[in-house]
Amino acid sequence: MRNLELRIAYNGAGFHGWQIQPRARTVQGEVAAVLKRILKLAKIKTVGCSRTDAGVHAHDQRVSFQIEHPIPLEGLQRALERLLPPDIQLLEVCERPPGFQARHHARAKHYGYFFLNPPGTTAFNAWQNLASPFIAPYVTACAEPLDVEAMARAAEQLVGTRCFKALQSCKDHRPNSETTIFATRVRRHGSLVTFDVLGHHFLYLMVRNMAGSLKRVGTGEWAAEDFGERLNRGNRVDMGETAPATGLHLFEVYYEEDPLGFSPKSEAFQTFLGAPIGAESKARAGEKRVTASPAPPLPGRSEQDG
Repeated sequence: MRNLELRIAYNGAGFHGWQIQPRARTVQGEVAAVLKRILKLAKIKTVGCSRTDAGVHAHDQRVSFQIEHPIPLEGLQRALERLLPPDIQLLEVCERPPGFQARHHARAKHYGYFFLNPPGTTAFNAWQNLASPFIAPYVTACAEPLDVEAMARAAEQLVGTRCFKALQSCKDHRPNSETTIFATRVRRHGSLVTFDVLGHHFLYLMVRNMAGSLKRVGTGEWAAEDFGERLNRGNRVDMGETAPATGLHLFEVYYEEDPLGFSPKSEAFQTFLGAPIGAESKARAGEKRVTASPAPPLPGRSEQDG
């Protein structure tokens, strides 16, 4: 039995998330359908490293599956490149050791969240900027000016190993809400405010709940110093709203690599959105990181990020 892995990127706007659903277009469904066509199989089991929600984008999703087919990797790659839909890009096909699984063996994941927040913004011009069909699917507009320094101070309080029940969706009923956040970063690049977070694994809707809570700090509704106190209460109602899926991006997944560093892909994507790195404001916030070793994988956990 061969154990293979795909690295793919996708625009989440046209999908009802990663996981196969009846009568809905999903990333897993599209990938599985193409693999079955190429390999002439009636069924195939694929495992994604992150079960992203509808509208969430991935720049480096990992997909593992097992086959007995002798197809060469080069042939599989060419067939996938030809048959995958235009909103899914194949990055790589590779062999993995027996027993490897894309989700359970991930050591860390890097997510980014993008707020469109032009300097001197108003509700009207935030809507006007978001009206562009080339930007709208990738960011979340915020009409109120965001204090990036305050958001960065609040985000620092997320770093470490702790219970994150306050940022866990009410629909997530797993008994263990503990995980490790290795690093956070909040920055302004022109009209974009970006929140990056690197963690071992994430609870359902955890990153979007982080983003919604940090927005409360950025608009001045909460003081940065109150953020940690709210987090420690462990109650979802004490934190901010769930930020929209459109602004969330899965950037990188770490396996054997050192997870203590941010991928440059997030900055490259900011440039793509029209906010070059040189436009970063003087009120730039730094990054907070911890050098703890990643927690071991949790066999059998049911993880849905975003």
